[in-house]
Amino acid sequence: MNQVPLTRDELVGRFRQNPLFFEALFEGGTSGILVLDRECRILAMNRTVEEWLQGSQQKPGSLKCHEALFGCNDPCRTDPAGCPIARTLSSRKPEGPVNLPRRFRQGEEQYLESRAFPMLDPRGQVQTVVEILKDVTSQRLLSTYQEEANLRDPLTGVYNRTAFHLFLNREIKRAQRQNDTLSLCLLDLDSFKDFNEKKGNEAGDELLISLARILVAQTRREVDGVFRLEADTFSLILPEADDAQALRVAERIRIAFTSSGSTVTLSVAICQAEVGENADGLYHRAADRLYRAKKSGGSRIL
Repeated sequence: MNQVPLTRDELVGRFRQNPLFFEALFEGGTSGILVLDRECRILAMNRTVEEWLQGSQQKPGSLKCHEALFGCNDPCRTDPAGCPIARTLSSRKPEGPVNLPRRFRQGEEQYLESRAFPMLDPRGQVQTVVEILKDVTSQRLLSTYQEEANLRDPLTGVYNRTAFHLFLNREIKRAQRQNDTLSLCLLDLDSFKDFNEKKGNEAGDELLISLARILVAQTRREVDGVFRLEADTFSLILPEADDAQALRVAERIRIAFTSSGSTVTLSVAICQAEVGENADGLYHRAADRLYRAKKSGGSRIL
């Protein structure tokens, strides 16, 4: 005889009659669980949260949630991007999920997905709040990796044209806001098509990879940006660099590229951003200068 499946309410009713079920929920899962009072003080935490807070000498009840997890003295924000606990205290309804970043003492970051559920007294007022925290760090890192991969040139590993326009627009606004200098370099291999036809596509790819490595080696890590715009056209965004400093960078690149033994020469255009100039204006001015450098015979810095 087939057994009739229990409804959700019937199943919840049976669970409520069994305290072991709630113990299993509280301690058996991988999510962190906090029970908080109306002042956000921690009344109880499960083993997962205890592991996150290893090294803390303070006991539950002496710390508030934002102090224990995020190391901040002020309550979390109540805007839509802030902590759902503050919102559920006001709305008396479940709130979340909201992703909240926290930093470990060693400098590592953890991303927690927070949901808050109010426990109401007979008058309908919030008595305590149950916060359920899911560690979504791995998902966040994977998403960041995928976003980064979409901005990279698959052959050379440097940033691609999409990233170039994003970075240039951001950096020119930052330079104007902080009254800093900003230089843009465009680089193009001379007669690269002829080289490809004589040596083959594989040799052409190796040449592009070699040039990309030189560009990365001759620029400031985590300051300057290196980009591949087209087949053999590259770009450098040089924050806080005037045209004289950009020229020295270009000279180092030219010397390193020549020393690599390549028979292909390099044309470079350098432009320093002007006051009030936007990203498109700076790029088109540099592109025009690169065109003139190549038309005048190439193998030069203009």
